[in-house]
Amino acid sequence: MPKFAANLGYLFTDRALLERIDAAAAFGFKAIELQFPYDVPASRVKAAIERNKLTVLGINTPPGERDGEFGLAAVPGREKDWEVLFTACARLHHGHRRQRGALPRRQSAARAASGG
Repeated sequence: MPKFAANLGYLFTDRALLERIDAAAAFGFKAIELQFPYDVPASRVKAAIERNKLTVLGINTPPGERDGEFGLAAVPGREKDWEVLFTACARLHHGHRRQRGALPRRQSAARAASGG
């Protein structure tokens, strides 16, 4: 039997992110994919995922800070910026980031590195 993950960038888009997580579980999904969950505090995203006993199969790193950037992994000269954004993504996914507020979508790499 096929298994599917709910890609919350495309499903339940009429709802806020935390409600999308709840909806995915309510519709029987056991796993989710997140595109850009950085507008919501990591602790709240993690709590919703754990409350619903979901697995995260995919999460995008934050987009770059320039218009039109949807990632930096393959952009020559931006390797350090990508590393900073990847670390922020990993902290959200693994719950290691202690965060007071959300990581803004267009936050500079230097500010993300400082945890600010």
